[in-house]
Amino acid sequence: GKEYLSDSYYIDWDNELVRKHAAAAVQGLPKTATDWEKARAVEEWVHANMKQVEFSQAMASCKTVARELSGDCTEHAMLATGMCR
Repeated sequence: GKEYLSDSYYIDWDNELVRKHAAAAVQGLPKTATDWEKARAVEEWVHANMKQVEFSQAMASCKTVARELSGDCTEHAMLATGMCR
């Protein structure tokens, strides 16, 4: 449903930087790429471009992670989710 694709407090994906990262992630895929292939490309991009940092603090938002490109598994998930949306 639409509620799973809209902006939220942590998954604040509707901004220029998150969209830029998402476009970079799928750049080399063919126009016929499936949603699954795009999601895999996003996961690979996040893994390759984020610096793994252990945080003891609460979660950072997608917008913050897109800017800093660092975090633990939670921040990786925030960014990947936002990029997929």
